[in-house]
Amino acid sequence: EYMGELSRTFHPTMDLDSFVLSLKRKQACGSLAVANQTISFLVSFCGKGRWQTALEMISAVREAGKKLIDSNPTNMIIGNIVRRVLHIIREEFQGILEIKEESESPRSSVRLMPSASTLRPELATFLITSPIDYSATMNTGQVKEFKPRVMEAVEQLRTEIADAHVSIIEQAEQHIHHNEVILVYGYSTTVLSFLREAVRKGRKFEVIVAEGSDCRGHEMARELVGEGVQVVLIADQALFAMMARVNLVVLGANSVLANGGLIARSGVHMLALAAKHHSVPVIVCVGLFKLSPRFPSNPDSLEVITSPSFSIPNHETASLPPTLLPISPTLDYVPPELISMYVTNLGSYNSTYIYRLLADLYSEADYDL
Repeated sequence: EYMGELSRTFHPTMDLDSFVLSLKRKQACGSLAVANQTISFLVSFCGKGRWQTALEMISAVREAGKKLIDSNPTNMIIGNIVRRVLHIIREEFQGILEIKEESESPRSSVRLMPSASTLRPELATFLITSPIDYSATMNTGQVKEFKPRVMEAVEQLRTEIADAHVSIIEQAEQHIHHNEVILVYGYSTTVLSFLREAVRKGRKFEVIVAEGSDCRGHEMARELVGEGVQVVLIADQALFAMMARVNLVVLGANSVLANGGLIARSGVHMLALAAKHHSVPVIVCVGLFKLSPRFPSNPDSLEVITSPSFSIPNHETASLPPTLLPISPTLDYVPPELISMYVTNLGSYNSTYIYRLLADLYSEADYDL
């Protein structure tokens, strides 16, 4: 589905300004399509450049990344992909340096590095924290090897993102049990696949679908009924009343923040509060390409305000008082203490553990672009 959208809105030779314009117009639908478009652009961008040092590539990707992020600041996936590519560039350059060191060191001699405890404090600190010189000029062989290594690693990133949902839904059997009542909010492709996998594994359960702020819960209910699942469709106003009979809440995500907080569609915060009140566990199905190193220092800045016509019919707006200003946010911030578990493509993690995954995905130097 997303590949068809990708072919219509992105061309591999698209320049930076054209791609920025496509992001501003939000021509890509869905997080997976945005991630793939960003990867395709960065592959083309890195492939066309002639880089003599890793620093040249890093600086160019950072500058291009800033423009991409500014084109759609509320979509964190763009920044996540840029940071992942920067992390790949740094790792591949370090790999080339290690190969160079191994080739230069004589095989006959064995040189042992003294432990930090046996060195003077100032020398130990230097050995431990000595930074890598990304501005070092590479020889001809290293230059020829560097770019293909980066391209190959980025393509592996694309495959990882495309297959993320497979690893997530394989964990459905661990979290969904027989005769449970599960509540979902609106429509989510990942959550739908998660529940389908549980049905395929023989689990029998009932699903309560809240229609959601965009009313796509109706579509979710139809899909689940087609799978033979017993479904109850409710209005958002009935969430608190229905929560008392729920065993598990399963949600999708727009983004996950560094503190373990969740960015999801409007109305999810209210649902999470109701689940907390009734001691109902809340799990979130999300690929780690949605994990952002940003902290919610100002949650209001993460909001996306849309036209109120999506929630108020046009024929009713004429009767509203002229002094009334209807506000229609599309996203909610949910604090980490309201989330029980994140089910990711690398396993299931408590919300308090999420920040430790950042070191595996991003370089700390790229947190702030």
